[in-house]
Amino acid sequence: MKSGHNKTYVAKIVAGSILAFLYAVAMLFSGNAVEKKRQQTSDFSEGWRLESGQTVRADLIDSVTYGDHVRFSKHLPEGLTFKNSLCFVSFNSNFDLYIDGEPAYSYHTGENFTGRGYGMAYHFVDLAPAYSGAEVIFEMEPVLENEKGCRIGMISVEDSRIYQKRTSRGHRIEFMTSIGIMVVGMILLLLCVFVSMEQNRKTAAVLGLSMVINGLWLANDTGMFRLLTGEVMFCRRLDHVMMHLWLIPMMVLAYLITKERNRLYLRLIYAAACVDIAAFLILRFIFGIDMVKLTPIMLAYYVAEAVICCVMLINNRRFCDRMQAETGTKLLVTGFIVLGGTLIVDSGIYLSGVRNGMGRGVCSRIGFLAFFVLMLISLIRSWSKEREVMRRNRFVNQMLQYAITTNDPDLSVRMIMEYVGTEFGADHVYIYENRHDGSFHNTYEWFRDEHSYNPDLPDYSDLSDEKVLSDASAILDKEHRLVVEDVNGLKEKDQVLYEYLKSLNVKRMVVGPLEYGGELVGLFGIDDMPAERCLEIADLIRLISYFVTQLLVQRNEKRNLVRYSYFDSLTGTRNRRGLEDFERTCGRIYPFGYLMCDINGLKNENDSHGHEAGDLMIMDIAAGLSEVFGDGNVFRIGGDEFVAYSFDPDEQTFESKVKRVRELFDEKKRSASIGYVFAKDPSVSREEVKEEADALMYAEKERYYSGRRDRRR
Repeated sequence: MKSGHNKTYVAKIVAGSILAFLYAVAMLFSGNAVEKKRQQTSDFSEGWRLESGQTVRADLIDSVTYGDHVRFSKHLPEGLTFKNSLCFVSFNSNFDLYIDGEPAYSYHTGENFTGRGYGMAYHFVDLAPAYSGAEVIFEMEPVLENEKGCRIGMISVEDSRIYQKRTSRGHRIEFMTSIGIMVVGMILLLLCVFVSMEQNRKTAAVLGLSMVINGLWLANDTGMFRLLTGEVMFCRRLDHVMMHLWLIPMMVLAYLITKERNRLYLRLIYAAACVDIAAFLILRFIFGIDMVKLTPIMLAYYVAEAVICCVMLINNRRFCDRMQAETGTKLLVTGFIVLGGTLIVDSGIYLSGVRNGMGRGVCSRIGFLAFFVLMLISLIRSWSKEREVMRRNRFVNQMLQYAITTNDPDLSVRMIMEYVGTEFGADHVYIYENRHDGSFHNTYEWFRDEHSYNPDLPDYSDLSDEKVLSDASAILDKEHRLVVEDVNGLKEKDQVLYEYLKSLNVKRMVVGPLEYGGELVGLFGIDDMPAERCLEIADLIRLISYFVTQLLVQRNEKRNLVRYSYFDSLTGTRNRRGLEDFERTCGRIYPFGYLMCDINGLKNENDSHGHEAGDLMIMDIAAGLSEVFGDGNVFRIGGDEFVAYSFDPDEQTFESKVKRVRELFDEKKRSASIGYVFAKDPSVSREEVKEEADALMYAEKERYYSGRRDRRR
């Protein structure tokens, strides 16, 4: 079973890797296609001349290679129109642009929230037909000394709206993916408000918040906000704020997913974040250090949070090993590995100054997407488990309610059967009880429809086929349940069981054993439920069987208590309490015969041969009376006294029964004094009948002991 889970997990990782690869290819292909289109139509980056006379591409000119102050120029193309603009992007550079020696455009930034840097800005310089063939001169300097990213990007001459449209189209996959992450996060936050999630509410809320923060950060990193709104400084501030916030909800999410949940880790997560933010604010606003120079501190913060996360996950693993529970962090760890790898790649690209177009997070975006997909899968799994547990708890509570609602176990069993059948949409629910003679008797059943009275239906009353019982018992012994999702699937596996179920017109079936004290006391079965609920019932059948078994045991115990209360344990006849109950029920029936019987010589038998011999004498007398008058009409009211009722139409019939009783006593060599009265007149009370019979019995007993030395013997 574990091997199967591992194979499934590996398959998911492989599938996820393939999807990530295809996503990366799509982004690269999209960017390359746009760049190819630009080169074919409006590229103006080639052939720029430096002061030294060297000709280079404009997007290859930077402050590291050519110095802090760079001047480069080129002549505009002929045939310009009023729709044409000089379109380009700059990176942390201040510059002045001249056309034919006249100032045409200038971009200089001062101090801002993050320092002097601004990251990236788009520029559109309007042209006119008069500028055709004119010389364009750029004078560029970095906003910061030794700033590796100071440069002008690719330049084109075209309609600014076309440039915006084409540029945005080239990065729409990254941008829409980032916006999609943010939207899903917002939906998660709304679900936390309107949908019951119980234990997963905090996890969903933190995951939603993380997706909103990181989705917004990644969308801003594509440069699309700058391109479409022109808001450079706002996007710059947003970028730097998000750099310090994005990791906090992710770390809290990791804490919530772990089983240990040691609050020390939560304090460390917040403490590290507070130290990082405080350090940046102090160094920036008190010491005036540009935030670009504080990148090592931010990286140190990332490393610290990574160490906290690793320690938390390792200790969670140890905790779960001690508790013999699953860690539940497999997807989390996988997500962090993928995300960490892509962040390291992008950080290396950024620190090395390698130009990679618009935005820094091409690889990271893939990592974030993979991480959030895995976390959503983890959340859905956890939520599904929670709902399953809640559904099971509701089911158990309902079963308990049915079990304790009434004092009648028999009624509780029937109520549970109806509830199970209705809850799972089954057609037929039934119980077979073991007769301990090689057969099972159908003692309870419930039908969804009122077709249970249809005489054409198969007979469910008994299950005695040895082959069927043997095959079913083998499966129950091995799997503790018998699940048939489709009866046709049994045709090749178990022909005997297949033919039996087909004879009953059963399509699907789940059967659980009713076991008590290690003994199979019965079977609980559910037939023809919806296919999609078959396995759900299979998971619950042992629980259902347990409840039903306990109720059957209670029913039997109650029956035994009733039997002990109303029946004599030695002879099986009713006792004095049973006689009282009988007379309350049948007290007004006339005519009737009443017989009293007192065993002769019981004390002598006990003294001479022991109480076992005396018990045999009592049982023989009871058997004789029951044979003639019936089990339900004989009562043992004392140690050696019995009473019998007989509802005969006339006195002769009753006297013939009395005669037969005496004959049976003689055959068994037993002696008893008998007094009997036949009452046919309702005006004679039952008490008068009893007194007369008692007097006749004692008169016969006197005659029996007459002349004996010890009459009591």
